[in-house]
Amino acid sequence: MAILKQANFSGTNGSHYTMRLDYSLKQNQTANTSEIIYSLYFITDRYGSGYGTPIKGYINGAEVGSCSSIGTNSTILIGTKKENVTHNNDGTKSVNYSASMSSVWAGLGSSSLSGTLTLPKIDR
Repeated sequence: MAILKQANFSGTNGSHYTMRLDYSLKQNQTANTSEIIYSLYFITDRYGSGYGTPIKGYINGAEVGSCSSIGTNSTILIGTKKENVTHNNDGTKSVNYSASMSSVWAGLGSSSLSGTLTLPKIDR
């Protein structure tokens, strides 16, 4: 598992909360494909904690889970998403990714991130 990207939340206390997207990768040379497993985490520092209406997490537009409470210095797995992608004929492939979380908890706000992941080339 590798960290792909992370972002703080937008609210007045948002700097104490982090959303992080990790990924792992399995490649199939014969099929020229990659299986990407994304994992979304909700993280707090020593000043962050909360509870209330569940905070929903999304990866690439799909809801993957939620969290209704979190303590200080905590890391919670919100959910995972598996995607299978076919590489180009030359074995190269890049994929776009995104993640987001939004909350009505006081001072938390929302967090989002996006980017492009260049996958390792599959020898053809």
